[in-house]
Amino acid sequence: MEDMIKTTETTEKTEISGAAERASVSGKPVIFAGTTEGRQMSERLSDAGIEHIVCVATAYGNSVMKAGGFADVRQGRLNVSEMEALMTNEASIVFDATHPYASEVTRNIREAAVMTKTEYVRIARKESRGSEDGSMHVFRDAASCAEALAETKGNILLTTGSKDLHVYAQDEKVRKRLFARVLPSVESITLCEAFGLKGRQIIAMQGPFSRETDLALISQFDIRTIVSKSSGSAGGYDEKLEAAAEAGTDVFVIGRPADQKGISVNEALREHFGIRPLMQVDLVGTGPGRAGLLTAEASEAVKKAELLFGAPRMIEPYKEKQAYPYYRAADIIPIISEERPDRIAVLFSGDTGFYSGAAAMKPELEKWLGDNGFEYSINIHPGISSYSYLAAAAGVSYTDAGFCSIHGKSTDEDAIARVISTVRKHHYSFILLSGSEDVRMLGGLLNENELGHCTVVLGSQLSYDDEIIAALTPERCISVVRDGLYTALVVNDNAAQQDTENTDAVIIEAAEPETAGVLNPTGRRIMPVIGDDSFVRGRMPMSKENIRHLSIVKMDLRDDSVVYDIGSGTGSVACEIAALDENIRVYAVEMKEDACALIKQNSERFGLGNIGIIYGKAPEAFAELETPTHVFIGGSSGNLARIIEALRTKAEAAGSRIRVVVNAVSLETMAAIQSLIKGSGISDVSIEQVAVSRAKEIGKYHMMTAENPVIIAAFTIGGGK
Repeated sequence: MEDMIKTTETTEKTEISGAAERASVSGKPVIFAGTTEGRQMSERLSDAGIEHIVCVATAYGNSVMKAGGFADVRQGRLNVSEMEALMTNEASIVFDATHPYASEVTRNIREAAVMTKTEYVRIARKESRGSEDGSMHVFRDAASCAEALAETKGNILLTTGSKDLHVYAQDEKVRKRLFARVLPSVESITLCEAFGLKGRQIIAMQGPFSRETDLALISQFDIRTIVSKSSGSAGGYDEKLEAAAEAGTDVFVIGRPADQKGISVNEALREHFGIRPLMQVDLVGTGPGRAGLLTAEASEAVKKAELLFGAPRMIEPYKEKQAYPYYRAADIIPIISEERPDRIAVLFSGDTGFYSGAAAMKPELEKWLGDNGFEYSINIHPGISSYSYLAAAAGVSYTDAGFCSIHGKSTDEDAIARVISTVRKHHYSFILLSGSEDVRMLGGLLNENELGHCTVVLGSQLSYDDEIIAALTPERCISVVRDGLYTALVVNDNAAQQDTENTDAVIIEAAEPETAGVLNPTGRRIMPVIGDDSFVRGRMPMSKENIRHLSIVKMDLRDDSVVYDIGSGTGSVACEIAALDENIRVYAVEMKEDACALIKQNSERFGLGNIGIIYGKAPEAFAELETPTHVFIGGSSGNLARIIEALRTKAEAAGSRIRVVVNAVSLETMAAIQSLIKGSGISDVSIEQVAVSRAKEIGKYHMMTAENPVIIAAFTIGGGK
């Protein structure tokens, strides 16, 4: 009959057991609950639509269970014969989820299971990782612990419940120093009073408790010794150890009963009901670094995690946790695959939604959990970004600020160019840096790009004890050598634009400063426009302002577009497009060397770091470039058909679509366009002829002078999305 007692720790079985099969014909699963695990198991069975019986001993135990629906919750202590009757008449299998120290109850359940030949499964609570040091003393039982307490001085916080209270209260000298934390039930309070505890000595509270709660009680009652059972991580044991260590309080621990083999809730549900294991994942933004800056929810998630992951400096404050110095999914997945935890937390610096690895982590974990048969919940807890922390320290608002990062991107030319572009356009620019080498590089960049007048508010080791926040010139930044993580706030009082709330548009003034915005000096243009007179032209032809703007409208750009400007000339179209959004990437393709010099001059003039200048003839010049989303063709040098065919090949290879706009002034070019759009793979065709006339002063009269009419043809290549 002992073979019916199941205490295996294996996690290999995946088939539904015979007990689960019997549940529908000969009875229901019965859970003897006295712990968090018992409640969790009942809730998971209810979620799966499985009827079951839950037995709790007290009214308090009843109050925390979710009765109704699929859970039949029954209150009251059962003796062995009553348990036998329940198992004989109603049980298909018995799950013992009572407290690790309820050894008598466990013996009774096991005995009844043996007598009725009912399968018995012990639900084991996960062991705490609390370590023993000079302030921790372990005792085999309550009696030996009470004997040792008689030799101590100061107040005692008893957290072992009311069952063994009489053992500690026998000695009057100990009883007078006792403060008993018990369940908020009439039974518990009555027992406290019966054994001589009065008034403030009775602390009736529902657990588990946080470190902060334990610290508050230690402080309020001047506790010198805490008495606890080694009740596992779910019982708040780790938090008690943390609080005691911080307060310098001794801990007397009643050693855990030796016979505690069993399986977890997840293992029991999978083996006996085919219910997939559940894992809760918390992705936690830690803010700049100090643990006190975590939100309350984030702090709670860290406390409840069985496994903790993050960069070494982030997990360092949590020495009591089973922590791993990993912050990439590829490193974390092998650990959770081996450990099979119920709950993990991954720590990320700053805010999870701002230049954070959390964005990439979430889909990778979702895929692995889904592929490996887990039910899962992934919760993201935002943190305080280093930008918001530095803004608060500097006393400025970041509503209209620019943001960029060269953290880990010191050799990324696009990222570096974006820094200069951002600083030129914004009064306040926040830049995430790595070490001191990035600070030195930033100082050099500002000086080299005629931004030496800016002030750099530099933050190092934000929120830590060695935090430094200082206002430096770019020149002084070049001499920074102190190691650490840095965030910079660059203040440019001569910014090319003054941003206003709720806009991301880049505005570059076309008029001279003394005439710009005469009707509304504090306003801004609501259309991003660069006037013809703002460009350095040399002797190069240029798409005129009206045609340029209409052509760009026809392109239907997005803020993440990749654009080719073929036959770029002065770069007027490239600059106009690049100025719309710093995230747009523009490749100016030009076969004339002096024109390339003009494009460079104009892009620098407007502070545009998102233009790449490609010297060469199309289509060969863009063969190695990334596939565009949009193309403007201002000049093709007779190669229009070859250019379109090369674009078609790129679109087909990428499975994407390319929106093309072509300007034509000659009938020959128009004929070539008409021939091309009759081919396959061309759609969404739009052809317009635009004739612009400008008023010209002749004597005392103004006459309209016509410019050459321009045909604007727009169409889409490719069938992808």
